[in-house]
Amino acid sequence: MALGPGGVAKVALASAWFVTLLSTDCAKIAGLHNPSPKEKAMTNQELAKAFTDLLKSEKFDEAGKAYWSDDIVSREPMEGDMAVLKGRAAVDAKGAWWYANHEVHGVKVEGPYAHGDQFIVRFTMDVTPKGAARMQMDEMGLYTIANGKIVEERFFFGG
Repeated sequence: MALGPGGVAKVALASAWFVTLLSTDCAKIAGLHNPSPKEKAMTNQELAKAFTDLLKSEKFDEAGKAYWSDDIVSREPMEGDMAVLKGRAAVDAKGAWWYANHEVHGVKVEGPYAHGDQFIVRFTMDVTPKGAARMQMDEMGLYTIANGKIVEERFFFGG
């Protein structure tokens, strides 16, 4: 069989691809393959740390987008419409409301403090609510993980 112009290069490229694929599959079978972060599922501890690291960098929206379940439930220690919110859109709206109604002067994030499928993050904040005096807030968030995503956040305020 004769190969036309460029045919040898195509065969060589296809052969190199096949050898790479075969060696990667053999390495996986032998347990020698080092999976990329996308291939490897995070442990609950790793998820808690990655989420909290984003919070510490004040990347609150990015943390939610990356780690919240679409069915997340958010619970606040209050009465009314925002006491329990269900779903990503509702929790995103709560965040938008918070920023529209508070001037945040500073946030300190501590943690995570993990146990099994849950972890705690402590937030201390210096904020001025619209129409109110500047205040210090001390809050704990208890997060629950299922299937590699945060499915619930529950907040507790200090006194």
